[in-house]
Amino acid sequence: MFKRSLMLLVLCCWQSLPVQAALEDEIFTIMQSVHQGEPVQFMAEPVRAGDILDVFYAGREYAPAWEGYDYIKQVLAEVAGSEQEGLNPEDYHYSALLQLVEDYRASGERNQRVRAQFDVLLSDGILLYARHLQEGKVDPGAVEESWNFSRREFDPQTVASRLSEAIKTRKVVEILEDMKPDVEFYGLMKNELQRFKGLEKQYVFQPVPDDTVLKPGMQHPNVAALREQLARLGLASRTTATPDVFDDALRDSVEQFQRLHAVDVDGVVGGQSFRALNVSYADRADQIRLNLDRVRWVQDDRTEEMVLVNIAGYEMYYFRDDEVAWRTDVMVGTIRNETPIFHASMSYLVLNPTWTVPRSIIRKSLFAKFAADPGYVKAHNYKLYDSEGVEADPASMDWASYSRNRFPYRVVQQPGPGNALGRVKFMFPNKHAVYLHDTPSRALFSRTDRAFSHGCVRVKDPLNFADLLLEDNTDWNRQRIDETVSVTEQHSPEQTVLRLKKPVDVMLMYWTVSPTIDGDLQFHPDVYQRDPKSLASLKETPHWARL
Repeated sequence: MFKRSLMLLVLCCWQSLPVQAALEDEIFTIMQSVHQGEPVQFMAEPVRAGDILDVFYAGREYAPAWEGYDYIKQVLAEVAGSEQEGLNPEDYHYSALLQLVEDYRASGERNQRVRAQFDVLLSDGILLYARHLQEGKVDPGAVEESWNFSRREFDPQTVASRLSEAIKTRKVVEILEDMKPDVEFYGLMKNELQRFKGLEKQYVFQPVPDDTVLKPGMQHPNVAALREQLARLGLASRTTATPDVFDDALRDSVEQFQRLHAVDVDGVVGGQSFRALNVSYADRADQIRLNLDRVRWVQDDRTEEMVLVNIAGYEMYYFRDDEVAWRTDVMVGTIRNETPIFHASMSYLVLNPTWTVPRSIIRKSLFAKFAADPGYVKAHNYKLYDSEGVEADPASMDWASYSRNRFPYRVVQQPGPGNALGRVKFMFPNKHAVYLHDTPSRALFSRTDRAFSHGCVRVKDPLNFADLLLEDNTDWNRQRIDETVSVTEQHSPEQTVLRLKKPVDVMLMYWTVSPTIDGDLQFHPDVYQRDPKSLASLKETPHWARL
């Protein structure tokens, strides 16, 4: 924990000093080493943004940047406050800066070398902190292979000029505050981070024994441990004469916990619930810290109208005017067919789509079914096309001459109620061949864990989504959409392509913490096990050149 009281104590003797030649000489000497590419460090803290600092101090003719007790106190308080953003103040030299202040005070405020080291180290820390606030500490491209979002270019001349102007106008603290994401979700996570840090300090974490499934109405010693854990989380009361009895009030608390942790809501504490209950306070805090950084990854890519799919939460949000206009559940790829994280632009949607079956699916399952029963092709609304695009008759084919790895036909499922893509698909061209679509397997939406697809995203209420996207198209409304996708004796569905008047940005993200409709936070299992790698990177010593 970083003690602001210590900071205030050691800073009380810091005085605004006139710029002296000795101080400028010390800064010049430091910058000479930086300019020559030599490693520079003070109090075992390396200077990381050397190229920018070289330009910055040269532009100042090596005059110190940080002067004035009150202002320096504000800036150091901002560095200490990086902990509230889920970042580590030590990444920005916080303790070393306090020690340099103390060393300067102990020397009778005559040691210009220490003063120069403080000035350079504070500039370096502020630059790195600003960068982390703008785009996150973790390099998403290093932990997510499919990452294609924009990243900032940090030109030394431009950044040095902006830092110089911010210091001149005493706006550094305000600028850093403005860099923090202004979305409500980010603020919710910051509050929850402090709550779990408080729990970590207040209690020694004790897992709830998981050797017995706990059910409403039962009396068992483990119920008391369950009640205590939920009470610490603010979800249950300790005030009861029988803490080991699983009463109705405790059942309500369990169901609320289950809702907030993406567990099947049944009031029964079994394997899923025990796994969520027995995540330590420190690990929950780390989970929040990581997802705070994931929000920072994409804040430059947010637009007023966009679609955001949270893969880990099996949920999709449609934003208009920077507000959530609509939310729905989705299914995503299985653990073997992970849905990738990337950014694209939706330009059109297709009613009554056909489905060209991927070769991998033909090899794994369809070929064997076709070969065993050629009638399966027509019964499930498939058509086979040769390399010239000519339709083949499965009944007259010599299936014994083919194998699952040597099948020269393109398999296309025709529009209809049994089509794997359902009644509509939403297209945002990308190299992964991933898109949003309907599904005939609608019963699977009742599941809490919805990782069922081959990588695409299945949407629970796709026709409503289509209606929302086409609101500015006077030729289309929900009634016409329903009529177009309906199947009757008089109407066979035909593929219909509808261009959007304005492309809509689509983000596929992976957040293991997300907001609920009620303004709470929901924790999600790390279905693809992506958190550990990113968390390890978040905890590493930072490197300016990593991006």
